[in-house]
Amino acid sequence: MVESDESKIEIFWDLYNAKYDTGPEPVNGFFVAILIDAELVLILGEETMTKKFKTRRIPLAKVSLLSRREHCSGNTIYTTKTQFCENGTLHDILIKCSGENEGLNYPVLSVCIDNKTVIRVKRLQWNFRGNQSIFVDGLVVELLWDVHDWFFNPAHSGYAVFMFRTKSELDSRLWLQEKTTLGDEDTFEFSLLICASHGLFRRCSKRVTTGLEGEAMQLQACSYVL
Repeated sequence: MVESDESKIEIFWDLYNAKYDTGPEPVNGFFVAILIDAELVLILGEETMTKKFKTRRIPLAKVSLLSRREHCSGNTIYTTKTQFCENGTLHDILIKCSGENEGLNYPVLSVCIDNKTVIRVKRLQWNFRGNQSIFVDGLVVELLWDVHDWFFNPAHSGYAVFMFRTKSELDSRLWLQEKTTLGDEDTFEFSLLICASHGLFRRCSKRVTTGLEGEAMQLQACSYVL
């Protein structure tokens, strides 16, 4: 048990029979649970093991998703799923970087949500940074991309970064009515950050930030796949 900001945090785990695949993270035969002030915040692992923990009738904490970060490598196509608001629809997101009529020397970046292209950036090596506002679930979502290191710094990091940020309802109304910005006063409610690099193997890593009674807590889970 640890204490942080007057909250008591308890972590329970069982890795005795854990089984592993190609990475250091267990794939089954384990469970991990986190309690804050005697309320269940996170539980991961095999269903048969988590059921035993849930039978203790521990109350569930009220949490909200604030941000999520994912890492991937080894492919020009990346897919994920996300919700842009707490009770919103689960959307399929696809990010693709490929050559078209002018070949691979002039790659094109495409971002699709639910099989619908929301942005398409030509001559990506010239337009390696940018942002665009899109409209999803009645919200204005700011989509930002930075693929500079893909082209000009592959030896150092080779990372490209994509971010989806939802604006608050107030900012959304202002954007729709006047298409004006509030500068430093802009507020965002949810963000999805994707870091993409080239590699022989594909590694997916997710970091989740949840809000618990106004406080933020980060939880991270990783997996490796060929």
